[in-house]
Amino acid sequence: MVYHHRGGGSISVSGKCQPGRIEDVPLDVLTNHLLFGVEVLRESRDFVTLSGREAQRSHLLGTVDGVAVEMELIVLKKDGCTYDLQLVTAPADFAARRTDFAAFGRGFAVPRLPAGAPL
Repeated sequence: MVYHHRGGGSISVSGKCQPGRIEDVPLDVLTNHLLFGVEVLRESRDFVTLSGREAQRSHLLGTVDGVAVEMELIVLKKDGCTYDLQLVTAPADFAARRTDFAAFGRGFAVPRLPAGAPL
């Protein structure tokens, strides 16, 4: 799901479930997969709690096809699933959209599936 702001920038969330296949993949490796095609110029990473679980948050400045981007990424593993929350903006729009992204992240919760439901 992607939300695009008229003033610039997008917030997206995606999830993928593969029980038994992702539990041993470190969060930094999962984060690196989101960065294919991004020339990272500056980056910082730390850990936050999201939906009751440790998640990795990354803030970076880089380029994609020569266009400057600023991003904040949060990667979470829970119950055999991975969740990626992403803020992608032009650097000039980042500060304004970061507040929206923080609110989005605070409201994020891993969905509860009924027992026996397919993943």
